[in-house]
Amino acid sequence: MTQQPQAKYRKDYKSPDFTITHLDLAFDLEASQTRVVAKSRVKQLTEGADSLLLDGDSLS
Repeated sequence: MTQQPQAKYRKDYKSPDFTITHLDLAFDLEASQTRVVAKSRVKQLTEGADSLLLDGDSLS
């Protein structure tokens, strides 16, 4: 059974607690593998916001 689409309204969203202000990507291209290193600067927008958890280890 397929679920019916539900309407989404702007009032249902909240502003993000964090924003990325700078992103630096470095690519190491080899014949058998590619390594990407990402460095970012994150700014907290909401005082007292929950922690920001980034889980990016061992991605393929």
